[in-house]
Amino acid sequence: MSQTKIDDTSEMYLDVTRSSADWLRLRKAFASGRLKRAGSGAAVQLVMEGGTPYAHAGVLQFSGITVDATTFAARLDMTIKRAKVTSSGVARSLRVPEHAVTLWRAGVTVPKRTDGERLSELLDVDVTWLCAGEG
Repeated sequence: MSQTKIDDTSEMYLDVTRSSADWLRLRKAFASGRLKRAGSGAAVQLVMEGGTPYAHAGVLQFSGITVDATTFAARLDMTIKRAKVTSSGVARSLRVPEHAVTLWRAGVTVPKRTDGERLSELLDVDVTWLCAGEG
């Protein structure tokens, strides 16, 4: 077990790894107002390992999401085949280069968030499922 010396506990920064489905659910809850706003983030209460609440209010800030390109590619490829559309048809509909769709299907890259959302609408699948296999 590693040891850490803490000199100042007035501020605490945590990186929290969650599934992309959890991240998307939190984003939707934040956008709908179900989470209390605190500046540009959501107000949270941190509970320490022993169950004791941390003395200071916290703010959950949404910094980004990582989508595994290989599993995204498998879901995208299956969905495109099921929809009986072509990569060029998808590219035209999204107004992106066909090469971009080819790279997404090959698992080389993933689309930008806005393209992913438009892609899920085009293919009539849930964006959470498309990105994370959940939902």
